[in-house]
Amino acid sequence: MDALRVGIIGLGTVGASVAQILQEQSARMSLRSGREIRLVRAAVRDLTRSRGVQLSASALTTDPMVVARAPDVDVVVELMGGLHPAREAVLAALQSGKDVVTANKALLCEHGGELFRAAREAVKKAKADVRAAQQPLDKIEGAEALVGHAKGKWLGGAAKGIAEAEAELKAAADAAAAEKALEPVKEEE
Repeated sequence: MDALRVGIIGLGTVGASVAQILQEQSARMSLRSGREIRLVRAAVRDLTRSRGVQLSASALTTDPMVVARAPDVDVVVELMGGLHPAREAVLAALQSGKDVVTANKALLCEHGGELFRAAREAVKKAKADVRAAQQPLDKIEGAEALVGHAKGKWLGGAAKGIAEAEAELKAAADAAAAEKALEPVKEEE
């Protein structure tokens, strides 16, 4: 199973602690979840501030929308607090088909209805995408069944043709042997 790739928006006290746990306890979490959990991106206010978290410079950004929309992030953990740009980042993540984790009470109180609607829409879209992807697969499976059926008939026909040819050859060989047996024996002088 592929790794679960996490992006954190906000590496303050709580965000940095979550990031450290993700990094330090990754083996333990992987054993429990059956899947590797990897911190791949983070959005911060200040790129120069030390946080005690090991992330490459390319994994850090000051733009929360980069994390929310990143194709290499499966789950966005919003830990920046406040209403803006937290609301916009959470909505962007949901619209990008990502799972979102937040404990931002102010955000949930003020915009919870909108966020939950967006989450429901994301689930509906994901289900529709799965159904849409299933239709061509069903057609492919149907085509494979037809090909298999036709191939079976062809092979059956080919096998019948081979058997008939073998029978004809055997009959010809038997006839040749019988003819040879009827030939008069030449006496040696």
